[in-house]
Amino acid sequence: MNGQLMDLFSEGDMRTVKNVDKVLILLTQNPSLLADAVEFMMSDEKIIAMRAADCVEKFSRIHPELCQPYTQKFMNLLEATSQQEVQWHLALILPQLDLSSADIQRALPVWEENFYHHSSSIVRTASLQAIRDVAKRNTDAAKLFETMLPYAIEHGTPAMQARARHFI
Repeated sequence: MNGQLMDLFSEGDMRTVKNVDKVLILLTQNPSLLADAVEFMMSDEKIIAMRAADCVEKFSRIHPELCQPYTQKFMNLLEATSQQEVQWHLALILPQLDLSSADIQRALPVWEENFYHHSSSIVRTASLQAIRDVAKRNTDAAKLFETMLPYAIEHGTPAMQARARHFI
């Protein structure tokens, strides 16, 4: 894997997204580095995985088509990771991709579980956003979103309530 990316992702501490913008510029100039960034999302070193996920999420907003080949890696990571920073970035990456019905069926239970039970308000809110985004093209997600929206408004964290009100 690319040592330059690893050095940039590992610098500093977990309270910052140090160097993510630098790596994003590198990815934009050389998209072949995306493979390494995706692999770093699976790192056992939390700081590297967190920053890689942040970087890939930002890159996916610009070039979702270049992230598409990594859909199954993202899906596998969604089901396997317990790192909250990676979970919330995956919830923002995956809905931007051309997910198959099977992919959506795999993701929905993870996002639903995270929405109702995760300790992180950011993960819970990102999961609500993910389900809402895929609901536009999947009836199961639309039905689930319709049950989640009132719950978010009545029982959610302030962040969840604000996001839910935005959807009304």
